[in-house]
Amino acid sequence: VSLSLRFFGGGLYTQEAFRAAQVAAGAELEEALTLFRPELWEEALGSSGTVGAVSQILAASGRTDGQITQGALRWCIAQCIQAGSQDKLQLPGLKDDRRPVVAGGLCILYTLLTQFGIEELQPTKGALRQGVIFDLAERLQPSGSRDPRGASVAELQERFAVDTAQAERVATQAEKLYRQLVGKPVPELLRELSWAAALHEIGMLVSHHDHHRHSAYVIAHMDAPGFSTNQLQRLATLALGQRGGLRKIEPQLTDGGLLEQLIALRLAVILCHARTPVTGTPKLERSGKQLTLRAPKTWSGDQARTRFLLKEEADAWARTELLELAIA
Repeated sequence: VSLSLRFFGGGLYTQEAFRAAQVAAGAELEEALTLFRPELWEEALGSSGTVGAVSQILAASGRTDGQITQGALRWCIAQCIQAGSQDKLQLPGLKDDRRPVVAGGLCILYTLLTQFGIEELQPTKGALRQGVIFDLAERLQPSGSRDPRGASVAELQERFAVDTAQAERVATQAEKLYRQLVGKPVPELLRELSWAAALHEIGMLVSHHDHHRHSAYVIAHMDAPGFSTNQLQRLATLALGQRGGLRKIEPQLTDGGLLEQLIALRLAVILCHARTPVTGTPKLERSGKQLTLRAPKTWSGDQARTRFLLKEEADAWARTELLELAIA
């Protein structure tokens, strides 16, 4: 649409406009040439509305049986230039709703096929939105084999030199506390908590000081295959709220699910503050807005610092109206 509006304003078709539009399209596609060079793929499929529309034109005109080729696209472009404007364009199978944007679509497709060496683009009946739905459905399975998010988290841990042993300790304690808090957790929320624990110290590479703020910024702005923008923002909120005052994220904590995840993460970070294996997991009890954390009997005087930090945590929650935390 944007290409049609920019280079074919007023619905006029000229050879110069098509050349300029192809250059603009090529500039956008060029950075992907190395990632999708011909030896890395076997077949090219197209699912966009433009692909479907052009396929129908080619089939209706008898140029191909629906496959999109460079030669067929050159024929379409020549027909546009010969017509001179979209009002005079007569292409078999061209629907009225596609007429204003067909020129830009042809330029993108022709540039795509020539730059990536695609001899034949096969149209598919499925669309991107359907692929997204299937992808999301796969993620709802307890261990979706096609879910790329676990690999994304592992790659980020390696890239930012995360202390994976500490991340695993925090994740283990957070999951234990979360299960006590909610009983039967939603699998996706439990996975989010695990990912938040895995990445909560990612900002350490930037600076140890206020690393939770750096972690939140990195998570919110990074590219992580499989994660939606909203989910990255949710993980960033958990990273930001892992320590310190709660005012900075209090508006987001009206989301009960996020609140429960944060409680588990903050307590787990405290329990693992010494960066050594944790001896026993406290029992977390809930009654409405009242939470009680009971220390295990195995704790001794060595846990004095942990008890101090837990007392400060209770004070932090007391300064909000969200809940009360008692340490027993």
